[in-house]
Order: sequence, then C-alpha cells, then structure tokens
Amino acid sequence: MKRVDIVEIKELTAGQKRQVLQLWNQEYPVQLQYAALAAFEEYLKGLMQKRHYLLLSEAGEVCGWFFLFERAEETWFALLVDGKLKGRGYGKRLLRLVQEKESQLSGWVIDHDRDVKSNGEKYNSPLDFYLKNNFKVCPEERLGTEKISAVKIRWIRESNTTSC
Repeated sequence: MKRVDIVEIKELTAGQKRQVLQLWNQEYPVQLQYAALAAFEEYLKGLMQKRHYLLLSEAGEVCGWFFLFERAEETWFALLVDGKLKGRGYGKRLLRLVQEKESQLSGWVIDHDRDVKSNGEKYNSPLDFYLKNNFKVCPEERLGTEKISAVKIRWIRESNTTSC
C-alpha cells in the first residue's frame, strides 16, 4: 500500500459500514463478531455523539477505523487496523491525531491472549500498544461478560498519572 489517508466523518456511509464491519469481524475475537450488518448498525445506533476517523487506502477502501462516542460523561473509543498493516505506525498515527483533538479517552481492552480471531489466529491483546502511548490501566474497572473479559484503560492529556 503506497499511500493512506485519514478522514474524519460524523456518519458512515452504507459502504463504509460494510467495510468497517468486515474489519471488525476480521480483527476482533470471534465472540465479538456481528453476523449481520443490521446488528452492527444497532450497536452503533445505541451510542451517543459518534465520530469516525477512517484510514483509507489509495482505492478508498477502509483499512483502519478510530471511533469515538460519549458514555457516562467520558469520551470512549475503539481502534481497529487491518492486520496486514499492523506494525507500520498506522494505529499510532490515528491515535495521535485523535489525542491532539481530545482531552481524555477511555476504552475497554482485552488484557489476555486466550481469544481467537475468525481466521483461527490468536487474538493478541493490544494492551502494550496503549501503555506505550501513555494510557493507564484502571484495574478496578473490568468488563466481564460471556463474550469478553477486558480492563478499562484511560488517557488524559498532559498527565503522566491518571486517576481512573
């Protein structure tokens, strides 16, 4: 891939939703997948003040997605980059762009390597990536359901210590 662009949008087009869903199902563990576009759209519909940053290939295909939304007076996020592009700095580029605009970010991160992706590969926890990018773990805040076991992470601008 020669060139990628990042675009910020408020709403995904129908085509972009399909591509993001494909990326979601490709990169997240099997148990977090959405079988149908309608279910993914229902998930998105339930979130407030959505903002999307798309990493687009030269051909306009979605190869990364940074998603912001508001929940409980905090800005939450999800970040996905196509596995074929991992290790090339695209996730960090997306994260830095958003960190320039936001004062804080919260997210859930799977903090173990027990899950599997749809292609049978092990899902590698991205926790180290976030720690290298100044996020702090909030160990007392965990998400535990039949689908996911994750810990809350948080980043606050201009602060090396974060209260969770």
